[in-house]
Amino acid sequence: MGAIEMTTATLTDLKANLAKYLDLAKKGRDVVVTERGKPVARLTRECPAAPKWQEELRPFVEEGWIHLPSKPPGKTTFRPVKAKGKPLSEIVIEDRG
Repeated sequence: MGAIEMTTATLTDLKANLAKYLDLAKKGRDVVVTERGKPVARLTRECPAAPKWQEELRPFVEEGWIHLPSKPPGKTTFRPVKAKGKPLSEIVIEDRG
């Protein structure tokens, strides 16, 4: 994961240039809002809500029992495994015979 870029803005500057700072946040840059030189708030990009199934699995992830997929589901293609001998399907059919 890359580093988060950060910008600092005074409260007065934020009020005067809100659209500018919102645009920076939309682009992934955090904006730390200061008042009298001290940080008081942070403006960040909104993360999309996690799907319900991810929320339901969160306790298991936190306990280390499972890992959620790192890529979104997509079309998966499987390559056949080359093996010597009869195909498993033939062996099963013969066994059920």
